[in-house]
Order: sequence, then C-alpha cells, then structure tokens
Amino acid sequence: MAPGLLGQVTFHTSDDFIKANKGAMVNIAADTAYVVSTSRIRYINHQLDNLDSIQLLYNDLVDNRNTLLDELKKTNKVLKRIGELIEADSTVLSNDMAFILRDLSTTLNDLKRNNNELKKNNETLEHKSQQLERLVKELRKETKGIWWNGLLDKVVVFAGGVGVGLLIAAL
Repeated sequence: MAPGLLGQVTFHTSDDFIKANKGAMVNIAADTAYVVSTSRIRYINHQLDNLDSIQLLYNDLVDNRNTLLDELKKTNKVLKRIGELIEADSTVLSNDMAFILRDLSTTLNDLKRNNNELKKNNETLEHKSQQLERLVKELRKETKGIWWNGLLDKVVVFAGGVGVGLLIAAL
C-alpha cells in the first residue's frame, strides 16, 4: 500500500493492491489496474473461500478417485488371475474328462466284447446242455432196456431154474 498525500494514491507496477478511500485520487503508474469496491472485494473473497472449499473437496474427490482406480486395478488384476486359474482348471478338467471318456469308451468296448463272448459261451453251453439232455434220455432208454433185459434174463433163469428143479424133482 502506498497512501498518498492529500487523498492522492499512486498504483505502481510493483504494487499488488492498494487501498483508496472514498474521494481519493488514484494515479495509475502501472500498465493496467482494476478498481474494485470493498463490498465487491468481500464478495470476491467469499467466493474465493468457497472456491478454496470446492478445491479441497475436488482434491478429496481426486484422491478418492485415484484410490478407487488403484483398487479397480487391483481387482482387475485379481480377476485376471482368477480367470487364468479358471482357464487352467478348465483345461485340466477338460483333459481329465477326455481321459475318463476314453477310459469309459475302452471299458465299454471291453464289456461289449465280454458280453459277446458270454453270449457265445451261453449258446455253446445251451447247445451242450441240449446234447447232454439227449444223451441222458438215450442213457435212460438204454438203462431201461438193460433193466428189462436183465429182468428178462432173471425171469428166464428163474424159469429155467424152476424147470430144472422140477425135472430134478421128477426124476
């Protein structure tokens, strides 16, 4: 501030601001100067204070945004890692499933082959069982024939024995 004599004030290039009272003469020695009333300065200062508050809020918001961006980057990193792990697990599961399916296919083919062999064996067994039943029937017939022949031989021998006994008794 450079108060002047007799209500005269000079604004120099080196001055940032000066105070001039009502009725004072202001001499501007600088290239440019602005004259602002006290009430207007209060309003501007109030607005500057509001602007400072807004700047603090903005700085807080920027800090929060940066924190959120950092957290988002970390989250993306974790999600990417999880995706990689899921993909790796999926590959392992796919390979395991392919192995299991191949193994099941081989087992199924083995079971089909065994089933066919069992069918052949059952058919052979059935055929042999039928042959055995026929043989048993033939053996029964032969056994009956032998039994009847044996019985007939016994009857003949008995009759012959009775006949010889009667002959001997008659003699």
